[in-house]
Amino acid sequence: MSIQKISSSGTYGAKWKSIQQATENPAFLPVQYLVIAGGGGGGSGYSGDGGGAGGYRSSHSGDSFSGDSSSIEEPIFVAADNNITVTVGSGGSGGDRNASSNSGNDSVFGNITSIGGGHGKDGNASNPAENGGSGGGNFGLGTAGQGGDGGNTGGGGASGDGTLSDPNGADGLTSNITGSAVVRGGGGGGTYGGTLGLGGSGGGGNGSNSTYSGSGTQYTGGGGGGNGEGAYNNRYAGNGGRGVVIAKYDKKFNINVGAGLTSTTNTSGNFKITQFTGGTDNVSFTYDIGSN
Repeated sequence: MSIQKISSSGTYGAKWKSIQQATENPAFLPVQYLVIAGGGGGGSGYSGDGGGAGGYRSSHSGDSFSGDSSSIEEPIFVAADNNITVTVGSGGSGGDRNASSNSGNDSVFGNITSIGGGHGKDGNASNPAENGGSGGGNFGLGTAGQGGDGGNTGGGGASGDGTLSDPNGADGLTSNITGSAVVRGGGGGGTYGGTLGLGGSGGGGNGSNSTYSGSGTQYTGGGGGGNGEGAYNNRYAGNGGRGVVIAKYDKKFNINVGAGLTSTTNTSGNFKITQFTGGTDNVSFTYDIGSN
């Protein structure tokens, strides 16, 4: 019997108004987003397995895919001056001889939730692979519309499942929501005997038998690399990479960001683009009446 992926717990952005109505009524703002959760930590022990990438959700019209190579989602429509919550998920810690690996943390943008990547299997700690946005290596399950299943030892990635034939992590996906094409959401590489897996493109950490395995790249949600010698002292699997939340919206609006968030805002053409790289707090959007 085949194993099915777990269902996404988040919901697509509700269309409070049509795009035409929102354009005509500045009380409602359509916001495109890229929401990536923290990557899972790599597993340690004999044949330590790679962490899964953080869940990946995109509604950017210029992107080809959302997570798990699914269709692009709808933007959310935000009422002007109403608070919505933004949370940037941190990566999970990698395992070692004395501690098990941990899964990544969720990222949130309003009613959009991306699920943290599942940690890879810890051989010495008998800690099986975890399900997540993308599943940890050794067959953790990904979440439909967010990321792939873990492979034999490599972590799942935003583009899809890890493989059975090698210990490499699955690749991430490309988004140009910031105006530049950036790959994010790569799965962590695992280890199998003397074979070391590479992290998937988009920030996945490499597997290793040396002191430190590769950690997932920050702000990509990449999975941490597994460590195949984690049964010994001074051997550490890689941590998962922190996620990111990116919002793209009409430049006629200003964004009000709570003190608990770290963010930058730039203008590109007719849009503003805000990148959130850490923390949690509320944000709101205000129409700039002097912009016309």
